[in-house]
Amino acid sequence: MNISFKVEKNLFNYRIAGLVVREDGKFLIQTATAVDFYTLPGGRIEMLENSREALRRELMEELEIDTEIGEMFLFLENFFDYDGLEFHELNQFYTTKILGGKKIQNLEDFEDAEGKGITSSWVTKEEIKDMDLRPYYLKDIIINSDMKNIPFNHIIGDEHRK
Repeated sequence: MNISFKVEKNLFNYRIAGLVVREDGKFLIQTATAVDFYTLPGGRIEMLENSREALRRELMEELEIDTEIGEMFLFLENFFDYDGLEFHELNQFYTTKILGGKKIQNLEDFEDAEGKGITSSWVTKEEIKDMDLRPYYLKDIIINSDMKNIPFNHIIGDEHRK
């Protein structure tokens, strides 16, 4: 059971995502059919599942890759409006290393393994400068890092004020 619940017009989510970087320095972003923005791959954490296990499971389910989960580089408490709901999300972002299932590294764009209408693409830091990468705070952290040893960030973000 995902740690996500709705109270009237409010939605709480506990999410996990990973920075999956290829040897050429490109990293993986995703978009879904119904949205016009990009995210890092990941998903919701399930009840009684720790964040590292959740990320490893999500990457295996969606991308069919085995990963080593590295260091957490961002803990984001995020408040925003989307699709008529007010969201309160806790997000944890980790670096990752691909261990197995490396066939995706040779593809530039590909669909998710679960058939949920998610398209993944390998991009450079330069390419994301003009993209709508969410959460918004993530873009600057990635652009200003070496994508391997990213200093830890704790952000309380209120996108209502953007």
